[in-house]
Amino acid sequence: MLRMLLVGYCFGIRSERRLCEEVNLNLAYRWFCRLGLEDSVPAASFLVGNAAVSSPVSCRRHKIPHYVGSLSRANPAPVCDSP
Repeated sequence: MLRMLLVGYCFGIRSERRLCEEVNLNLAYRWFCRLGLEDSVPAASFLVGNAAVSSPVSCRRHKIPHYVGSLSRANPAPVCDSP
């Protein structure tokens, strides 16, 4: 589910229903979300329900940037030293 929300955040897909349609149709999105060709995509109500349970505000708008920021602080990019 987090991978689907990340796809929606990165590609500016604002609607959970539209996000489910895009993941269902786009093979690259399905691959990133680790869904096979025969796997079913979670329903939009599942995404909306989990966002409402986790916090009263939109999950993608407020939580995804926090996760991305915390990942970048935890794993900073390596610095290349010139020889």
